[in-house]
Amino acid sequence: MAFFDDFNIGDTVGGIVSGARTGGTIGAGLAAAFGGESSPPSELTAKDVSFDPTDTLYFRKQQKLSFFYVASGTSDSLVVDFKAFLTAFDDQYTSKWTPNSVYGRMDPIATFENTTRRLNVSFGVPSYDNIEAKINFDKLTRLITMLYPVYQEQSGGSASQIVGAPLLRMKFGNLIMKANLASSSDVVTGGLLGYLDGINFTPNFEAGFHDKGASGTLIPMEFSLNCSFNVLHEHGLGFKLSGRSLDKRERNFPYGPPRSRLERGDITRPPDLATGTKECEAADYVTGLGLTTDATCQNSAVVTPEGSFRDSEVGQMFGVAKAFQTL
Repeated sequence: MAFFDDFNIGDTVGGIVSGARTGGTIGAGLAAAFGGESSPPSELTAKDVSFDPTDTLYFRKQQKLSFFYVASGTSDSLVVDFKAFLTAFDDQYTSKWTPNSVYGRMDPIATFENTTRRLNVSFGVPSYDNIEAKINFDKLTRLITMLYPVYQEQSGGSASQIVGAPLLRMKFGNLIMKANLASSSDVVTGGLLGYLDGINFTPNFEAGFHDKGASGTLIPMEFSLNCSFNVLHEHGLGFKLSGRSLDKRERNFPYGPPRSRLERGDITRPPDLATGTKECEAADYVTGLGLTTDATCQNSAVVTPEGSFRDSEVGQMFGVAKAFQTL
């Protein structure tokens, strides 16, 4: 385990000692060495200039894991964003059935109850320098605070009353999002609603700590978090019956709008081909794609210009291989 103060981190980087001692961070040392900014931009700015390559993914590609405390409201929203260094992602859909055994029946009669969704997410939070370590640690303390409800203080010293449950919205691209909104929306409007079972915080002792002066305060340079998020759906689930067809009640559920032609309904499933009683021959080859609509073939619905699959070059290879197996 290592400890770093505001100055000696730069001493470990050759050629940037003076810059690090001036600015107090690796980022400042690199900036001074290469003629850049005197100090790395703040987390609160857009970071037009940065020496951390992950800032491009975080600020410009919006690859972040975000949490929003619903009780804070949208005007003064309480939001925590982490760079998306995900180490594990487990999206569980669990259907619950109640089986009832009936006398004389081998299989129970099962009654459907519900299908629930639960997300298990683990992610690391590394720091580029001491400044980001402090920012990440503040984010951690804010996220932990968001596990607790909102209280209304009562007059006269009586017990406080809970007026807001610790519901959260969580968002990560299109994998964790509100189904009826675009993946580009922020966590306040497009986050998935639910609640956390808790948070596990594990500092990385090998990465060391930032020792803030003589106060005894230790700030981990890297830590990991894992949590379980129980989803509360805000839209219709399953299917709706339209005439004789079934349509999804929410087409964007669960990972955004359909992306394939089949899912969008641009193409339909072709009908099953009937089979006949004779072997397919070259005369049954009727289309350029090698498909036959002749319902008289029993061996295959796909033939080649040379005839059936068995008579094709590939089919003959299989025949030779089968002959060797019988020797």
